[in-house]
Amino acid sequence: MTSAQQIRDAVRRRQRRTRLLFGTVGLLVVVLAVSVVMSGGGTSGPAPSSSAPASRQGGGVSAQGEVTLPGAAELADGKFPVRFPHTPHGAVAAMVAMLNNSWTMDVQHNLKAADIYAQPASREKARLAAEPSAQRLREGIGLPLTGGVPDGAYSTVTPRGVKWQALGPDRVRVAVMVRFTAAASSQTTPVVRDFAMSSDWLWDPAVRSGDWVLSLDQVDEFTPDLAEPGTARFKELGWLAVQR
Repeated sequence: MTSAQQIRDAVRRRQRRTRLLFGTVGLLVVVLAVSVVMSGGGTSGPAPSSSAPASRQGGGVSAQGEVTLPGAAELADGKFPVRFPHTPHGAVAAMVAMLNNSWTMDVQHNLKAADIYAQPASREKARLAAEPSAQRLREGIGLPLTGGVPDGAYSTVTPRGVKWQALGPDRVRVAVMVRFTAAASSQTTPVVRDFAMSSDWLWDPAVRSGDWVLSLDQVDEFTPDLAEPGTARFKELGWLAVQR
């Protein structure tokens, strides 16, 4: 089985090559993550429930060390959660929403996600991830690289652990461990992998009357190793479980 350190080393190698080509990381790390996960990196596990958690207005940490993520105040275009609270929990929720909407098989959907979640000055660079991300995902589950998404094909991103560091009232460094699930149809065995990644989120009062946006700064060193929620290792690494 591929170790967590091997996965992170592979991502770093690909990031170095990507920076030479594009001069940025940002949402392009989504492509690297999808490439590693779909090539067999990560940890296998059972498919998550398809039911979505109810929207929450607050957000906080329970006595058991579980995080409740706040809900979005709005759905852009009827599908993209936006306008999260101006709190560290809001920044974490924004990153989870970005991952859910950037790891898809639909290039146009990924392009729109880049426009919505990246900081305005970096949106064009962020859009570079849309097509290769969709193609790597399709390739990993045996679908054609282009064309419409077949009926029944799906991908989901479920948060399993989060960690953050407030660098100020308007900047939060966020790490998220997710379980990624994808399949060509409900009749095929899904690919199920765990993966962790980090990014900085900035509060921009000019975006949607105030919202969190993705920075393109590289913050790999903040990402803890993978660990199973509920274990001593999970707690030791600083992860907090996400209440569902």
